[in-house]
Amino acid sequence: IDMTSCRGDTIKAVAAKAAEKGKNIRFVDAPVSGGVAGAEAGTLTIMAGCEQADFELVKPVLEAMGKKIFYTGGLGSGKDIKMLNQLLNAGNTIVASEVLFLAKKLGIDLDLFMNVINESTGASWVFKNNVPKFMIPESYEGGFRLDLMKKDVGLAVEQINSDKLCMPVTSMIYQIFQAMSNNGYDTQNYNAVSEWIKKLNRPL
Repeated sequence: IDMTSCRGDTIKAVAAKAAEKGKNIRFVDAPVSGGVAGAEAGTLTIMAGCEQADFELVKPVLEAMGKKIFYTGGLGSGKDIKMLNQLLNAGNTIVASEVLFLAKKLGIDLDLFMNVINESTGASWVFKNNVPKFMIPESYEGGFRLDLMKKDVGLAVEQINSDKLCMPVTSMIYQIFQAMSNNGYDTQNYNAVSEWIKKLNRPL
């Protein structure tokens, strides 16, 4: 059971290499979502890509770690879905950071603002959970580190380049996390992008 974050074609290549050597190894790719808190509480969302029979075999093991277990299809599908989820998470986090900064500049009451947004079309998991937990109190210690998020977004960039696609927003998301990495944010929670946005807008 491989629970790391990588591209789907990477785990397929590993499985193919094992098959070439005649090894009777059955692979399950099972990346997770839910962060450090979800891992500690055993409430992770797990995306399992493998043969259906193998999924049924390992499901009890996955259920010991996660609350929502999804069978996503063939080997590699779990990795690909995790990659796309992280891209959405990263993009939502950057936009939420800019929106929060602008709301403060406009003098909007943040409690009221949160209530309105969370009942409107701009709502997201990031805005409901990470904005009040990390961004408003400006506390970025612990949780999922920025260097790990940059690595995950980098997987999407690799996929785009491999497929010769043009996806400018994805490239920009990666560039933002790379800029933060260059400025010493690697070990902080990735929601520190909110702090970075604030620093960009300080008067010279």
